[in-house]
Amino acid sequence: MTLLLPAIAAQQRMQRVLADMPGPPPLPLLGNIPELFSRQDAFWSKILRLMAGYGPTFCFWLGPTPFVVVTDPRDLEHVCGNARFNDKSPWYTLARAALGTGLITLNGEQWRRHRRAIAPSLHQHVLVQNVEVFRRKTAGLLHMLTRASRSGETVDILEFCNLASIDAVCETLLSAAADATALAKFVRQTTDAALGVTRRVCRPWLLWDRLYALTREGRDSARTQRDTDAFIDGVIEGRGEKTSRGSCWVKRRSFLEHALEGLEDLMSPEEWREEAKAMVVAGQGTVAHCLSFALLLLAMHPDQQHRVHQELDDVFGADPDREVTEHELPHLQLLERVILETLRLFPLVPVFGRACPEDTELPSGRTVPRGANIFMFSFHTHRDPAWFPDPLRFDPDRFLPEQVRTRPALSFAAFSAGPRGCIGQRYAMMYLKTALGTVLRRYQLHRAPGDTRSVADLPVEIGVILSLDGGFPVRVSERCDFVSAPSSSPPRNLH
Repeated sequence: MTLLLPAIAAQQRMQRVLADMPGPPPLPLLGNIPELFSRQDAFWSKILRLMAGYGPTFCFWLGPTPFVVVTDPRDLEHVCGNARFNDKSPWYTLARAALGTGLITLNGEQWRRHRRAIAPSLHQHVLVQNVEVFRRKTAGLLHMLTRASRSGETVDILEFCNLASIDAVCETLLSAAADATALAKFVRQTTDAALGVTRRVCRPWLLWDRLYALTREGRDSARTQRDTDAFIDGVIEGRGEKTSRGSCWVKRRSFLEHALEGLEDLMSPEEWREEAKAMVVAGQGTVAHCLSFALLLLAMHPDQQHRVHQELDDVFGADPDREVTEHELPHLQLLERVILETLRLFPLVPVFGRACPEDTELPSGRTVPRGANIFMFSFHTHRDPAWFPDPLRFDPDRFLPEQVRTRPALSFAAFSAGPRGCIGQRYAMMYLKTALGTVLRRYQLHRAPGDTRSVADLPVEIGVILSLDGGFPVRVSERCDFVSAPSSSPPRNLH
């Protein structure tokens, strides 16, 4: 009992600070665990119901720890832009099973040291060297789409995008290329690891590491971590997965080579391994899902797809075999807006958390106590009609400069913001524009037969990475509607 007294006292203190905060009343020590985990439906669906009942800023408790959910862009900017809030929520340690111990999950001096080592390798002059790899690796995606087009069958486009993106990410980040079997296995394992993290969060009795290690799921998670670590170790050391042609090592300057150049003393080999794993897993998962969401949304909105085809034909001409280079990417302004609107509707990291280091009054007027977790729910912010009228309508022109200027800065927070913002944002945008541009110059995407769903009907799965329950079904056909002059003609201004 003596051991419980400090926890009870801390909970009582935070309850006093949170007395005016909407939310379900917590039980001593248990918090809202019985309410949130008493039925089988998804944890996040219950959080959404709490938001509907208590408003966009509210508090729930997991055990003696409060989680303050915020969606107001002013609050997001206050937290993300303040160095005192640099530390991620302690719950991010659970994500290490999927993401490794890297920039995403580290805090304090170790995080600062890692970022100092890695940031130069992701500068624009380094990233543009990757466009050739992105283009080359998208050829595999084109091959899969050609088969789908000829068969006329409905396909889950995420399966294709997963394989294409992991191949590109491995080569650009690690200078490694594995065979298709090894890549597919790695994608399956990292997907399973991410699902395991989500299931663990939703089962509070599994949060105790020692108990979790005794369960079948815990043992499976440990085995998956060993396998993914071995894969990363292999490609870093230049061995990788062997193909029929010999070693998988590709002689080019990658993220890892740039980062290691003169900076070996900043991080140990073990830290580089963990960081490489984090970059590969997070990079592959996010770009594959964003690519899949974008293609599905364009299939659902043929008018917007036609506009993208127009822009691509205007920039590249009617030759679908003309190669994409870094020089054309800045001209694909509509395509960039399509990506941003995709991320508005489906932010791939829909929740990001910070530890509250001191009692803090948010701009919206609510006070958060020291020791609480702040959960910034960008998924809700992005769909708030106050910032995005008719929020479930897919409209890339929301991101025209004159529209962006009318909104608060963090009404759109798909990449987080501030010092802990996504360090790979430019890398992701460069890959997505290259891959989408290459695909859409050759193909049209269509809904699956009988699929009449709107954006509101798509069954979202909120986890480590946002996804869809039931996949991303589309049909593919080759284009025959090239609309512009030959590629030698100067681009006309469509924007």
